[in-house]
Amino acid sequence: MQFPKFPDWLLYASVAAAILVVAAGRRENAGAPPPPPPVPGEADTPLDPALPFDPAEVIDVPQGAGGAVATAFSVAERGVWLTSAQAVRGCRRLAVAVAEGRGVKARVALADLGGVAVLTTKGGGRPLSSRGGGAPRSGERGFMPGFPAGPGEASARFLGPGEHADGPSLVWAETGRTEGLTAGLPTLAGAPVIDETGRVAGLVVTSSHRRGTFSSTGTQAVSHAIAKAGVTPSQGAEQTVDTTNYARVADELRRDLSVVEVKCLQGVRR
Repeated sequence: MQFPKFPDWLLYASVAAAILVVAAGRRENAGAPPPPPPVPGEADTPLDPALPFDPAEVIDVPQGAGGAVATAFSVAERGVWLTSAQAVRGCRRLAVAVAEGRGVKARVALADLGGVAVLTTKGGGRPLSSRGGGAPRSGERGFMPGFPAGPGEASARFLGPGEHADGPSLVWAETGRTEGLTAGLPTLAGAPVIDETGRVAGLVVTSSHRRGTFSSTGTQAVSHAIAKAGVTPSQGAEQTVDTTNYARVADELRRDLSVVEVKCLQGVRR
């Protein structure tokens, strides 16, 4: 007797649903509170001189969701960032937001490395550390800090390997998100997947609100992009991240400009 073959998305959706049921039964309480309000700013107000960016590169950027296409994270203080290649593809003029209504010109240095794009700016934020080794263990937690329709974050558990348009992926079941985020999270693409030691375990490629899952690259794609960019990987101190503090950790990463919002100022916006 031959059993029917079910599509991968149906299998992952079933496992994701099971994880969510177990999480609820254990009262995991993985949801995050609302992010703090942004610091008010004016377009004609100079940036804080303490910010490590070239003033000549600072430009006005759209406020709110308009123009936002992705999240990026720093891998070098000199201004090297990783983001989703698919999210920035077709955008001819980019900026990373560094203050309310202000941004710094960003250039695509390497267009597509297994779903990862490398952006460069003159000046950068505190770099994140990447973890070595292979794929996460089944059920391992991951946390995604970024800018899904403004500052926000999500938590998830690892399901298994998958595929996305640019190559192999890791599939995660969502277990929590910032309070008030009720729709899909397209601009979370490019966000780091932070493991429980505070290191980068991948880069978010896509999210499916209907299935309750995320797809990410693995550590190999992140490490390859860092090497191609000529960057020495950061060896920053580890920190424990869990369901009780990941929102606070995400706020700190955004405040330190380790995680930033990517804006498309000219070109295709998806």
